[in-house]
Amino acid sequence: MGDKESIDLGWKKLTIKDSKWKHGFALLIDYAPDSSNLSDAIGDHYDIYETADGDFLFTYTIIGQKGFMAPGHVAAEGFFPIPRDIAELLINRNADPVAVNDTKTPLNIIVGLFSDWIDEMQAAISELPEGVDFENDLREMVVCFNASSYRGCLSMAGVVLERALRYKLSCLGVEVQSDWMVGRMLKAVSDAGEYVDPSLKNVWNIINQQRIVGVHTKESVPIPSGDQAAMVLYAVKDLVTRTLVAQQGAPADA
Repeated sequence: MGDKESIDLGWKKLTIKDSKWKHGFALLIDYAPDSSNLSDAIGDHYDIYETADGDFLFTYTIIGQKGFMAPGHVAAEGFFPIPRDIAELLINRNADPVAVNDTKTPLNIIVGLFSDWIDEMQAAISELPEGVDFENDLREMVVCFNASSYRGCLSMAGVVLERALRYKLSCLGVEVQSDWMVGRMLKAVSDAGEYVDPSLKNVWNIINQQRIVGVHTKESVPIPSGDQAAMVLYAVKDLVTRTLVAQQGAPADA
């Protein structure tokens, strides 16, 4: 947040450090030409944090661009406190109406749940051979979901699945061939006598179908829905959690 990291109210100081991310949204114009990461995209980025004392902070980062294909630059950034009721309005502004007997979780709440899960699993993830990349892929998957970039979300989910399965197979002593795709790796895990969620094959088919669009532009594949992307997220979460619990003894309730 620039050089100004805290706000002195006189009776207390508010700081982003050690605050918990609650929600984020963006008004994006285009990807930055020098980065495919959505957090670097040209446009307006907004996030809401909750401090340890229960205060809410609203952060903003405006990324500009001086010309076509020019790199993005931070034109303005900062943060300021907002009342709890305004924070809750912003956090729930896109929440789907929920009927009395409807147990569906609003999509924006899912983002927070997955961000918390990644934080809880961070220690176990850091022990992986490519722990930093693995964590970045997980977070980018959630960022794409939060920005309603569902194809991007599924693409990152495919990367995470591949990393998790390669790690699982290496722990089982199975040599992964360079041409193995996720489907072949799922079979190898099953052949090794390990549990494989039967739905993972269908999840991979959904992911792979979207990947085909990026390779064969003439293919006509419907844009995935938020619910479809959420289903894939939960499948990835289950595989990663089971893998880390089995191999490292990570918290079973993560």
